[in-house]
Amino acid sequence: MPLTRERPELKGERLMLQFRWSLTKTEDNYERQGTFWISTDSGDFPCRGWKAFPLRKLIYFTSQTYDIVHTPYITKGNIPFDPYYVRLDSSQQGRVTLHFLRSYLPQPLEKLPSVTLPFFDFCRIVLEAGSELLETNRSGDFGTPMELQLLERRMELLLSVIPKDQA
Repeated sequence: MPLTRERPELKGERLMLQFRWSLTKTEDNYERQGTFWISTDSGDFPCRGWKAFPLRKLIYFTSQTYDIVHTPYITKGNIPFDPYYVRLDSSQQGRVTLHFLRSYLPQPLEKLPSVTLPFFDFCRIVLEAGSELLETNRSGDFGTPMELQLLERRMELLLSVIPKDQA
């Protein structure tokens, strides 16, 4: 039986960004199947029900977001959804832009319009999605202990570099 979560989300003036995912239990209780996608006002990326490993995707998001906060000279990060990817760009002061791209030569194609939001709002979305995914994985006995610990550790690191008034 798939478990699906459609939170967290941020709604503002015509802005919505939401991580969506589902997990399917397998015989060995490890996460072998699932879906993970991102919903915005303009649509779903890469598409609704994209086959992926939700734990791994959120590990990528928390790691890339941490690197951007923690390392001043890093302003961009990529999260793969082969052949698609999300580019995080924090070159605007205090904001992050998510570019939803497909790899093409000579340059990537934009699959959805980009979304720009306050950087620490994005951090909260990532952390809330990670918390809900961890809770669901643990209550349903999904995932490997190593992946669960890795996501939890990445979330702790990200939370540690967010100013207390922004967390």
